[in-house]
This record gives sequence, structure tokens and C-alpha cells, in this order.
Amino acid sequence: GRAQITLNTVPTREIGQPKLWPNPFAVPNANPNLVEGRELYSPTGVALDTSVTPPRIYVADTSNNRVLAWHDAVGFKNGAPADLVIGQLDFFSTGANGPGRTGSTMSTGFTAPTGLVVDQVTGDLYVADSGNNRILRFKQPFTTPPPDPDLCIGQPSFNTISPNYPLNQAATPTANGIALNTSSGVFIGAITFDTQHNLWLADAGNNRVLRYKAADVAAGGFATKISADLEIGQLDFVTRQQNLPVTAAGVLTMNQLNIPAAIAFDAAGRLYIADSDGSSQPDLQNRVLVFLPPFTTGMSATRVMGAQQTLTAGAPLPTDPQYYAIAMWSPSAIFFLPGTQGMGVVDSNYSRILIFDPYEKWPDATTATSPSAKAVFGHASGIAGISHTDLKSLVSNDGNPLAAANTLSFPQAAVFVNNELYVADSQNNRVVVLPWQS
Repeated sequence: GRAQITLNTVPTREIGQPKLWPNPFAVPNANPNLVEGRELYSPTGVALDTSVTPPRIYVADTSNNRVLAWHDAVGFKNGAPADLVIGQLDFFSTGANGPGRTGSTMSTGFTAPTGLVVDQVTGDLYVADSGNNRILRFKQPFTTPPPDPDLCIGQPSFNTISPNYPLNQAATPTANGIALNTSSGVFIGAITFDTQHNLWLADAGNNRVLRYKAADVAAGGFATKISADLEIGQLDFVTRQQNLPVTAAGVLTMNQLNIPAAIAFDAAGRLYIADSDGSSQPDLQNRVLVFLPPFTTGMSATRVMGAQQTLTAGAPLPTDPQYYAIAMWSPSAIFFLPGTQGMGVVDSNYSRILIFDPYEKWPDATTATSPSAKAVFGHASGIAGISHTDLKSLVSNDGNPLAAANTLSFPQAAVFVNNELYVADSQNNRVVVLPWQS
């Protein structure tokens, strides 16, 4: 008989992945193309660290289950590889990490990180690890590699991921737990600081925004020690009101939230919360609510953005430019321009950014329920020429705008620093930097 030939089951060379692994079935990422630390996959968060010069930039590379960071947010070259990866063992890995995750070797790794914020005093990074229902803090990640978290909000330890600790029941909110992950996907866990250094979180799965006291956050620990001290959007910490009706009355309900996706404070300390119902179709439940300090649990907003004026009998219908200068669809980020130049809202599902006058210049609520945008980025027609035909083509299955320097595709986050706007352009799998020009 013929001699039996034994084939070596371990290849010696390969094309298509950046690293040859001992086990050919152990490639730690599921991406179809090369992953080496310069690419993004549906980024949903961006934050800058201005405690150092030049500022550093962090990006939540959500579908690659990691955060990438660059030393220099001002001088980086287009397509430059990241200088640091957080949430993965290396730049080549993209699998979901965390307690109980199949194949994970990192209990403090990420599954679908979303919201980011940097403490501008200490340089510490806070990450909403949405897939694992927690916020993790990393002390000055560039100075203490490999970065390991020293704080966990939403869980009793680094070894659990269930929503709404301590009851571990997704339908039951608590003061200790949060809910950023569901069977159908994850919510964006927007996080920010106020001027008193309290930490705020959009706890979208519980239809509320939470505040954590500065002293508690600074002390560190887990959810057994850190509980929210204030919530907005619900009446208390342990109940959930019924979903708002998709009606004109529903959008004007000022003490209740559907799915908060962004939170921001202006220079006067006013709190802005972007809220929608997460629908795949545009409707009435897309808005930004404005709350005036002092803040209290269960309080009502003072103004609303995104709500159309109630028409009186015989009044003419608004034109397309009038309507779409107010209407939003899944607003996902809020930022403020220098001085009195205004504010911006990232209008995600319409793939645009709307620019508004500052709060002090808004028309009285009796005159106009919501302010109208004065400018738009992402649509060549500008505010004066916007039409429902344009917007419908943008959100059709094959009508998303081609990636270009003046277009966006479902942007999810934005931060304004040093007269530049950094935008997480999610469906274009990139972060773009837009210079502010009058």
C-alpha cells in the first residue's frame, strides 16, 4: 500500500489576518477585513482630554468592542494608527469581552462600549461599557498602561454584567444598577460631568438620566458603594412610567423620558437631554428637553426642542424648510459653540447637524414651541432648501450619502474643542474633524 502522509494542521504563513495564531481556529476577531488598530467599526463615542497639551482623543470603537486612543488630537495624520487600545488584549482583537463572555479572557474588557467622557482635571477616562451594563473608569490611561479600571458603576464587582443590580431583573430599576443592554442590542450610555464635578449618565434602558455625587465617584468602588442621588425622567428610582404616547401631547410631556441618548450642560448650567423612542420610522417622539437648575428627582423640563407648533384652525401648514428646521429623528449628541454663537444637535437618523441660537435668544414658548435651526451641516441645500424628498432619500435602504468631507451617515457623537468639532460618523466608520467657521 501507499505510505500515509500526515498533514500539519498548523499553517506556517497566511494572508488575510495580521497575525498567525498557534490555533488556526482562535483568530480573536470576527471582522471580514484586516484589523490592526487604525480602523473603526460603527463608532458611537468620542472624547478629548484637554488636561494635557496637545489634547488626546479617545474613540468608542463600538462594534470592535474597544476604545482606541491617539496621543495628539490636533496633529494626527489621516488614517494614523491608534497609540493605545483599551478593552482588548491587543490591536488585532475585536471579540466581545467581559464576565461570562464566550472566549473572553478579560473580565474588565468591553462589549459594545458607547459613551465616553474625560475628567478634564485628572485626565481619567470614563467608559459606558453598554454590553456589560456598567461604567468603568481608567486612571490616566496613557500614563498607566496597560489600562485597568479602578471604578465600576452599575455592578457589584468586575465579575457581573446583569442589568439593574441588585435585583438582576431587567424590568425593575434600582438606584444602584443601570440597564444599557437588551436582547435586541445596546443603548448609548451618554456620560458627562457638571461644573460641580458630579457624574451624569443616560440610563436609557430605564428611561431616565442619573446623577452620581462627585465625592462618591472620587472615592471609587462598586455599585455596593456608589448609588445615584438624583434621577430625571421618572418619578423615583424604582418605578418606570408607561411609554409616552406618540402624539403631540406626548412630545410635550416634560417630566418623562423615553430613550435618552445625549446629555450636556451649557455655560449657564442648564441641562439638555436628547430623547427619542428609538423607532425605525420618524415620528413625534424625537426631541431635546431643557432643564433649569436646581435639579430635583422627577422634575419637569422648561423648554423642548423638536416639537412643532400647534396649528390653529385655518392656519397654513408649515413648508418643508420650516418643518425640518425644527424636526429631528433620533438626536444623539449636543454641543455648544463659543460665546453666543449657539448650540448644535447631532440629528443622527437624518444624517446631519443642526445649529441653533443660544437658549437666551430662543423665541418665547408662547410664540414658538421649539426653536428653529439657523444652519445645517450635512445637506448641501442648507436650511432654506431642505425638503422631505431629500431626507427620505437619505434614510432609504440604499440612499445614504456617499462618504465625503461634507456628508455624514448616522452620526452618533460630537465634541467641540479649540474651534474644531469632532464627530463620530458611525455608518461611515470614521471620526471626522470639522473646523468651525462663521
